[in-house]
Amino acid sequence: MPSSGANVDVMALNLTGTASLAEELDKKLMVVLRDGRKIIGTLRTFDQFSNVVLEHALERVIVGKRFADVPLGLYVIRGENVVLLGQIVRAPAPSTRRAR
Repeated sequence: MPSSGANVDVMALNLTGTASLAEELDKKLMVVLRDGRKIIGTLRTFDQFSNVVLEHALERVIVGKRFADVPLGLYVIRGENVVLLGQIVRAPAPSTRRAR
């Protein structure tokens, strides 16, 4: 094992479960909770129980085809309430060129 303070290649460790959340640090995520709420924010830290801390968090409320974002700020989510967690990546803009 590397000494403390050493850089560790997380991808090379092939970690499973909570430890694999290390790959998601400092990325924008959406977390779906047991009660159906959807929280979006930047993952700042997590622990062995999958408790997560999101910075600049907001709750996305969806009604029909409309949605609203409710700002929450720094948000702590208990791991047992997490159903789904995934990175948000913007889709590339569609090309303006038309095929002939």
